[in-house]
Amino acid sequence: MDPKDAALIAIGQEESGQIIGRTLLQKKLYFAAVLAEEELGFRPHYYGPYSPEVADAIDSLVANRFLKETTETFPGQESIFGEWRRHSYKLTADGDRLLEALGDTGEARKLREALEKVNAQPIASDFNLLSVAAKVHVLLREKSPATASEIRRKALEYGWQLSEQQIEDVARYLVDLGLATLRKRPP
Repeated sequence: MDPKDAALIAIGQEESGQIIGRTLLQKKLYFAAVLAEEELGFRPHYYGPYSPEVADAIDSLVANRFLKETTETFPGQESIFGEWRRHSYKLTADGDRLLEALGDTGEARKLREALEKVNAQPIASDFNLLSVAAKVHVLLREKSPATASEIRRKALEYGWQLSEQQIEDVARYLVDLGLATLRKRPP
């Protein structure tokens, strides 16, 4: 699937009509791509899985006025990831028409269904927890099953600081997506 189409679909699936934050958009598309078995170029990065193809697609959609980008600045303070700005994305009228032209068949339908599943829980609106969940998923793909302490140790190889509590906080989300199973603790 073209990353531009995927981005339009992801933003179009939002109840509010917009996605607040690049990180949130990247992570939602990461999970949707995994569930829909689409290749969007995701690979491990500092904030978890990241796709330069998706980032370029967003920039292109903004430049061609299919998306409206709003930037908030936080002078004198940094966000959790050390950023001073947050970017929000909303479809323009032309973006709505382009999204409508994609229809609801094949790849588009699969991605919409995957996004419905991704968005079905409150964690999907929290960019920090969704980032943790994406990092944990990347690690589980490498070695599954794994305990929280094994995941935490493996995360350090990527420079990711994850606590066992964070891992446990996102475990149910990954299970509900069908991307992990919980291992029973020995008696």
